[in-house]
Amino acid sequence: ILDRLLMQNGLQFFDLPQLQAQLIVHIVELVCDAPAFGDISPRMSINREDEEISLGNPELDPYKSRNIDLSVEHYIGESGILSVGAFHKNIKGYIVETITKNDPAYPGFEVIRPINGDDARVYGLELNYQQQLDFLPGVWSGLLVGFSGTWLDTEFKVNGETFTLPNASDRIYSAHVGYERSGFSTRIAAVYRNDYLDTIGDSADFDIYVAPNTQLDFSLDYKINKRWGVYFEASNLLDEPLELYQGNRSNTLQNELYGRTYAVGVKINL
Repeated sequence: ILDRLLMQNGLQFFDLPQLQAQLIVHIVELVCDAPAFGDISPRMSINREDEEISLGNPELDPYKSRNIDLSVEHYIGESGILSVGAFHKNIKGYIVETITKNDPAYPGFEVIRPINGDDARVYGLELNYQQQLDFLPGVWSGLLVGFSGTWLDTEFKVNGETFTLPNASDRIYSAHVGYERSGFSTRIAAVYRNDYLDTIGDSADFDIYVAPNTQLDFSLDYKINKRWGVYFEASNLLDEPLELYQGNRSNTLQNELYGRTYAVGVKINL
């Protein structure tokens, strides 16, 4: 049932005629990612009120990754897709931010500094479904639906200790419902991610995490003619805060409220 189609730049495509689908294999032997300028620059920021020092690290090395991605895509008519993917990454030198109160060069201060970790591994699974329900009669054929999910299993080692991979939620879900017809387009979309490790402390009680978050947004667009259109956008309708906690969820470290935001405008196609 496998008919190989082509291979280029590490991509291999296989036709699965009995499933009306394609299998895509992507193997990347080595990916290098340079440190961000703010991490590698020889900078120092001192906050005496909070007794905190933030440092750059000019000795950071680029981190390297070997990746394997597999996905199966099934097209639903002319306006839908269902795909399942799996991937694996081996990472060396992943960059993470650390915080310590035990830096002998800066007694009495919390010191925040990026460092290279040791080895990291990532196993992941992705599911994606999107479709315009154009098989429905009349005006209902403009309905849009979609769902996606990502699940991760990660391990990250630094200085002999093991953590989950920083800045990587192990569960992310998104869903949307929309409508498109006769120049009118609207969509309401939600994205959920669970908590993730942000900064490594002196012990587990001092590790900093970003709390779970659900984002709900709405958009509406109307194309008056080929040149003119109007739009309305509303973001963070659930008024979710950005929350950081230290050690466990009951120890809130930071809670920032941004509120809901709205935008109304006119589009001009010149």
